Amino acid sequence: MKSNPLKTVSVLLCFCSVSVLAVAQNISVKVNFNNAPDSASTRFTDLKYNKESVFSLDIDDQPVNVMSILAYFQGGVAPEDGISYPGKYFTDGCGVKRPFAAGIAMTAHSNYNDNDLTTASHLLSVDQLKKLVKAGFGLQNHGFYHEKDGYYITNKFNEAKNIAEGTNFIFEKTGFLPRIWTTPSNHTGYNTYVEEQGYLAATSQGVTDGYTSQPVNMWTDHLADLSQFSPSFNVFLRDFNDDWNNTAKTDELKLRVTGLKNKSSATAHKVYRIGTHSYNANNWNGFKSFIDHIESVSNNTIWVASLQEVLEFLEVKRNVIKTESLSQNVLTINLDLSNVSASNYFRDMTLKVDGGKVSSVEVTGADSFSFNADGLINIYKKNANVSPVPKANKLIVNAGTDVITTLPVDTVLFKGTVTGTDSIASYQWTKVSGGAATITSPSSASTTITGLVQGSYVFRLTVTDNGGAT
Repeated sequence: MKSNPLKTVSVLLCFCSVSVLAVAQNISVKVNFNNAPDSASTRFTDLKYNKESVFSLDIDDQPVNVMSILAYFQGGVAPEDGISYPGKYFTDGCGVKRPFAAGIAMTAHSNYNDNDLTTASHLLSVDQLKKLVKAGFGLQNHGFYHEKDGYYITNKFNEAKNIAEGTNFIFEKTGFLPRIWTTPSNHTGYNTYVEEQGYLAATSQGVTDGYTSQPVNMWTDHLADLSQFSPSFNVFLRDFNDDWNNTAKTDELKLRVTGLKNKSSATAHKVYRIGTHSYNANNWNGFKSFIDHIESVSNNTIWVASLQEVLEFLEVKRNVIKTESLSQNVLTINLDLSNVSASNYFRDMTLKVDGGKVSSVEVTGADSFSFNADGLINIYKKNANVSPVPKANKLIVNAGTDVITTLPVDTVLFKGTVTGTDSIASYQWTKVSGGAATITSPSSASTTITGLVQGSYVFRLTVTDNGGAT
């Protein structure tokens, strides 16, 4: 019999992921005391603005009526009813009003026609998303595709790729780098890849994928405890409600907000999270009633913010290098942010100064600041240079050397190899050309090919990394 060559293909892959590179940055603070103290020092408060607790709202699937929520939260005319609202606020502890904010979980493309969802009239446009970011809302990755069907399958997506492409889509469209993953449809299997791609947290109604959840006892307490958060990656569970006209359900959620207030203190900090698809025309008043309850029960102790803002505040605290020196009645503080991830956007800090009454404060290197005479200082800083940065290494995928076999031997073994990473999500062998053949282990690094007939074949090995690239 005539010998039959089988040829293979080597594939060079480059991939990108969220970087954790640091950007050198310093903020200088000078605190002037009324009288020269014998000693003085500063500490970071547990929560921003020295608040006692956190309420965090997620609005899933980017509905356009979020613009009415923005008006209700921060003041303005709500498109829903044409009414001008004054806004919902707490203070920063120094007399400055800070508006309520939330997180928007957004999906990039439709599973069913592959359309860009930012062009759909019933969903938020790019300009509206940018307006929300400017107002302090966070954008959360809800997947490039929402479901694991339709074009998710057609375009050969998997969990890792769905996360990575969603990240890229949000950043390219809005300039905001999402670091919170909102699991679509409570699908399992995402959280390991979410952590590997550098996210701070994943959230859903019930999916943990084996991680310890926050709250630890979700179905008995519903309140997370700040002291139990991991410094690296957390999986948050949340309550969920769309039926804002259901008085019994809404009253139950209001009781949990009251519990958030009552179970928190200057030393015990609770976090309560709710997800929603927003409201509809029939329950707009019910939604507003719930938000009103948060404001009324808070007594200025609840910080209302997106989960990303909360977790990035904690990230800055953990990584900033603080040095200070006292000379007569002036305490000079240097805050070195070079160890803070370049992916971190919300770089605000709150300091408490001990040493006496403060007469004035000077800050350089920040966007703005506020202070009071009792030594509370808020430093406001957003990172204008956030960007995903490509990893320096490249994957080299080799499907193996060419093989020649002679019938009646109709089986060969291919051993694929990968260099440049130890972080592989999947392998996929496919036949590019040739006659009948069976790939016995198409999802393994190595496979046998059986049932070969006379002729030439080409087989390809495609590798997907945990950043979602192939």
